[in-house]
Amino acid sequence: ASFVEITHRQRDADIDPLPSPELHGSKRNYLGRTENSSNLFRHLHRLLHVELLWNRTEEAASARLRQSAESTSPGDFYSHVVLVRDDCFWADDLRLLHFPDPWTAYSRQFGTLCQASREHGPDDHVLVLGGHIAASILRLYSAYYWDKSQTLDSHDSMEHFLLLVAQSRGIRWEMVRKDWLPFWSVQHMQRPSSDEMQICLRGITRAILESPTGECVHPSKVSLPFCLDFL
Repeated sequence: ASFVEITHRQRDADIDPLPSPELHGSKRNYLGRTENSSNLFRHLHRLLHVELLWNRTEEAASARLRQSAESTSPGDFYSHVVLVRDDCFWADDLRLLHFPDPWTAYSRQFGTLCQASREHGPDDHVLVLGGHIAASILRLYSAYYWDKSQTLDSHDSMEHFLLLVAQSRGIRWEMVRKDWLPFWSVQHMQRPSSDEMQICLRGITRAILESPTGECVHPSKVSLPFCLDFL
């Protein structure tokens, strides 16, 4: 596998500055679970920056391919592309041997590590994408505005939109065991007895960790406090 260092960059001045759906005549639903314009633009900002980061990554791969003349596309250069939200805490290693197909998108089922899922659909905190289909998935911002497929008009959440984009492009999506993507989302909170903010794990307690209802990690791997203990 090949690796490239990706850093956050300023948005290009000539990139479409988050046009409103009304201006473009779009019939797309809002990306959140509620019709809230602030949530829509928050999601779109995220998708825009992901797409720009992917464009830079693809440029780096293309430049190296031109130098080596060994392959013809970035899909031949990267075995996997892993997209991780910045509020994730990894409790264990990510083992790419669990994700062998370069033509498949992988994620967890929606829900929290160590707990059985009560909802269906992919968790969008971490996506492991096969190198050959990464470009088709990571251009979600363009898909939202410019893909005319009516399939994409029926989504009811950000997670559902991901699945519909994959479906419209003929991409297989596989939900894997949660302990194959062993992360929790985190946030900073202040304990009632302290003036300092601390990072803590969301959606998990010591009791759940020690008596899980879903795939889990060993409690010895968890060093951060639990946000629910701060309340």
